[in-house]
Amino acid sequence: MNENGQEDVREKLNSIVSDMSQRYVMRDEELHGLALAALTGHHYLLLGPPGTAKTQMLEEFTGALGGELYSWLLSPFTTPDEVFGPVDIQSLKAGIHRRVTTHKLPEADVAYLDEIFKSSTAILYSMLKVLQERVYHNDGVAIQCPLLFSAASSNELPSKSQGLDALYDRFTLRYVVEDVPFGEPFTRVLTSRGTSSVGKRIEIADIKAVKAGIEKMPVLPEVYDAINTLGLMLAEQGIKASPRRWNQLLDVMAAESWLQGQVEVSADALTAASCILWTRPEERGRVNSSIAASIHPEVWEADQILSAATEAIDRLRGQGSLATQQEKMTLVQELHEMGSKLSGMKQSRKMETRTEKLSSWTAALEYELLQSIRAGAVQA
Repeated sequence: MNENGQEDVREKLNSIVSDMSQRYVMRDEELHGLALAALTGHHYLLLGPPGTAKTQMLEEFTGALGGELYSWLLSPFTTPDEVFGPVDIQSLKAGIHRRVTTHKLPEADVAYLDEIFKSSTAILYSMLKVLQERVYHNDGVAIQCPLLFSAASSNELPSKSQGLDALYDRFTLRYVVEDVPFGEPFTRVLTSRGTSSVGKRIEIADIKAVKAGIEKMPVLPEVYDAINTLGLMLAEQGIKASPRRWNQLLDVMAAESWLQGQVEVSADALTAASCILWTRPEERGRVNSSIAASIHPEVWEADQILSAATEAIDRLRGQGSLATQQEKMTLVQELHEMGSKLSGMKQSRKMETRTEKLSSWTAALEYELLQSIRAGAVQA
């Protein structure tokens, strides 16, 4: 596909995500992830409590893509006929157990699987080959499936007793949504009711053409250094991802770079790892912190310094009038030492912003201390 064609797909995809983000409040990251899934062909999982618009959001996005859509609510009573198609009666009379797969998962370009882990183990295991290899065996005949990607949702993770680790691992991009908090965000939810759905559609053929180009994007050497650094940091924390997920990460990083209009994969795209390298939701914080340290270690260290400064200032403020001048002087000295450490680090625009922030905090505390000293002198 030429550059104009690629730009058209990029504009449409970003437009769909932007339009939906106006109506699905605090779901920007999750919507962006759907664009990454479409561009890489990797499967997408959305976890969250009931009533958080998971189904509506995923159905709307997958519906905006051209091609055959298979959408189904799975349950313990879901039958193979509902997923793979009914048995062909005429063929059965001839002793052939063949299914009519029209409008079912084996012939879908895009699939939405609602409550994915609620279905029977037999159904889910039958999906594995379709999801991973895009192949369905119909009466022993291997049929190539056109599936670009599937999006799934669930209220909870599968339990260990279900034995669904292999299926869970097939979902490369994983996101967790929470209830929108009361206040301005919740007001936006209430006022966005009844607004129109996305108007633009993207043809599956166009997405696949772009996907083929993304897979050939050159990768800068710094990317491999950042990935190795990240892998070592996560291993030290007991967080392990399979080699398959690390390879999939490179695909997603390429798509992330392409969405930003870049022509090569850079280390900045490692932010995409935040939805790939965790297994349990409670690992997300440590993964995100490690990613920041791997991409821009100096910025991460600066943020640690700022965090320590914020905590120290908050402790002092919490004492109110009980805080002594000596305690304030000690804190000012500590802030100056932190500032010197920041200034001595490699500077960039991001670093300058953090250095300026700490400098302003220090100046404000020094002014407060000076006013306190002057007030004490007047009283004396």
